[in-house]
Amino acid sequence: MDKRELSEVRKEQILQAAAAVFARLGFHKARMDDIVQEAGLSKGAVYWYFESKDEIITTILNRFMDRELENLQQIGQGEGPALVRLRDMMRILAKEVEEITDLIPIIYEFYAVAAREETIRRAIQKYFKNYSALLEEVVRDGIERGELRDVPPRDAALSLVVLIEGCMLIWILGAFNHRESDLEILFEIGFDLLLEGLAAEV
Repeated sequence: MDKRELSEVRKEQILQAAAAVFARLGFHKARMDDIVQEAGLSKGAVYWYFESKDEIITTILNRFMDRELENLQQIGQGEGPALVRLRDMMRILAKEVEEITDLIPIIYEFYAVAAREETIRRAIQKYFKNYSALLEEVVRDGIERGELRDVPPRDAALSLVVLIEGCMLIWILGAFNHRESDLEILFEIGFDLLLEGLAAEV
């Protein structure tokens, strides 16, 4: 293993340790010493890669958001009908969120921290801007192909983002305990109504 590979392994080790600590203690109670202990590395090694807890928090957030955006982009830039691509984007989001259930409290704590920390707020704003832009691109393409009604693409994309985020919050809080306990089903309930309204009349 060369130095670059070792460096990436160490970073990943620290980030996974930090995620475990944040999930257990929350951002505010967690200390760098807790992360050092969880990672099983020396304090010097952890500080070599990350100068502060805030830098670790921002790195975890950016990695999560970058992975989501990359997956959404691959689907959004596909060749299928717009409604199919939008549904596929919804499904991949549901799948990814359900795969990281243990990290969900951290994701929502990011939002709380963003109210006070400008760096994290900017990261989240950038994510939602890019996320909305991907949906807007698919909607615009669907309109140009005659598959969707001629609605403002930005407004449609914003409505989809609000629907997705609202569904995730309801799912995380366990507001329903019947079939809506499945996040993908929650998405489909909202999407069926919203996308039906977007579909062009045949």
